Amino acid sequence: MPVEPTANPAPPEAQPASGEAAHAPAAEPVGSATPANVSAAKPAEPTPQPNEVPDSGETVTKAPTAASSQASEPEATEPAPKEMPVVPAVSAPKSVSPKPSPALPSPTFEDRLVADGERYLYGQGVPQDCERAQRNLQIGARQSNAKAQTLLGAMYATGHCVNRDLPTAYRWFARALHGDPGNSRVQRDLEVLWKQMTPEERQLTMKSQ
Repeated sequence: MPVEPTANPAPPEAQPASGEAAHAPAAEPVGSATPANVSAAKPAEPTPQPNEVPDSGETVTKAPTAASSQASEPEATEPAPKEMPVVPAVSAPKSVSPKPSPALPSPTFEDRLVADGERYLYGQGVPQDCERAQRNLQIGARQSNAKAQTLLGAMYATGHCVNRDLPTAYRWFARALHGDPGNSRVQRDLEVLWKQMTPEERQLTMKSQ
């Protein structure tokens, strides 16, 4: 006799299959994520922060942040001390030793003789002695001593210890000026004598020169 089926027979797909069918994976439900969407559905891995140490155990040098660099700087920079201007040392002035004055020439025999004649001519410290004075001055004048020649000219121009003789006085003054051209005093004496002389005395003066 044929067997009648049951009222609600299970569909063939619902019945477990023998062999490999029994170990087949269950069918994925409709609407499940496709392989393209699987990566989107996975949660994003957290990005390691710079200060976090990764789990791998490797030592990672932390990058210095702006806050750490600011912390390493000194809080306040002290102003550099102002440099004082360097004052050059003033050296003490060197002591300058005075230069020795040039030694005066030692008086000659004529100079001493003329000085002695001048003292006796005017009685300076010694009794006046016109003869001795004239003798000493004559010796000095013959040695071209300008002072002796000037004193003889003054004697004859004034008549002191001798007779006044303007032409002779003029000749002695002229010789003194020749030996000492820069003597302005003798030059004035010559001019004065020339004015005081008569024409005859001037002619005698010119002839005797």
